[in-house]
Formats: sequence, C-alpha cells, structure tokens
Amino acid sequence: MQQYPNRNFQFVWPAAVDDSVAGYHIQISAFPDMRYPLSPTFDRLVKEDQMKVVGGTVRFRLPWHGMLPVQKKLYWRVRPFNQALLAGDWSKTASFKVRGPGAPEQIKLTEQEGKIVLSWKAAAYGTKPAYYEIHASNLEGFIPVDKPIASSV
Repeated sequence: MQQYPNRNFQFVWPAAVDDSVAGYHIQISAFPDMRYPLSPTFDRLVKEDQMKVVGGTVRFRLPWHGMLPVQKKLYWRVRPFNQALLAGDWSKTASFKVRGPGAPEQIKLTEQEGKIVLSWKAAAYGTKPAYYEIHASNLEGFIPVDKPIASSV
C-alpha cells in the first residue's frame, strides 16, 4: 500500500474506452467493502473540467487540501458515467494512506499570570506540522468560522 503526501495527492486510473463517457463517479471510504463513503464530499461525480486525461489515464485532484484523514488506511473506487448519468461497472477497490501530521496530543488549558494558555505536544506519529490552526467559537455546539460572529445571547 502506497503512502502519499496530502498536498500532492491525486487519483489516477485508466480512461474508459467508450467515447460516450461524460465523467466518473469516485468514492473514498474507510471500509474495504465501500459500504459508506467518508462523507458525501467523497462520493462525487467528476466531470471534464475537474480532471485531466493524459495518455489514456485520468488524473483527478481533490479540490481542497487537508480533508482526508492522515495515517489511516482508506479505500477508493471509480466508475464511468454517460450524459444520461447511466454508470458503468466499478473498478477494483484500491487502498492508500495519506501522509501528514497527526492530531496534537496532551492538549491543556492553564492559567498563567491571569491569562489562559493553550498548550499541546506534537503527535508522536505522522510528519512534522508546518503550523497549527486553532479554531474557537462562542457558539454552542462549536461551529468554527474564520470571521467573528455576533452572539445573540
């Protein structure tokens, strides 16, 4: 089983030989029998503008980085579909792992000189992180956002 860096990750498969192929249906799962995709995001139709066909192979990169879990065995498969969205047979299921940093460990909140300090240790597994992104929210249920939200409470 191959391991791939998260940033450069792409799926590659043989192009269908039928000229009526409008795109491909790709699924990514944590289960070898593909019973559930990781999420609806990883059960998607890929059309011409989202993929490259090079020398009889199709190349597809996920449109975002960092959404696949790292250091976990994942599975994927693909099948062609035509303009009427009629799909062909699934490919064989293949497995892979994405290399990347693990989740921080030993996370603590402490008070030091009247300030709240968040501390952690880098994960004992995975690659060295380039940086940590910290999300906080004042909303119940924790909804991370990149801009302040006015609270109605």
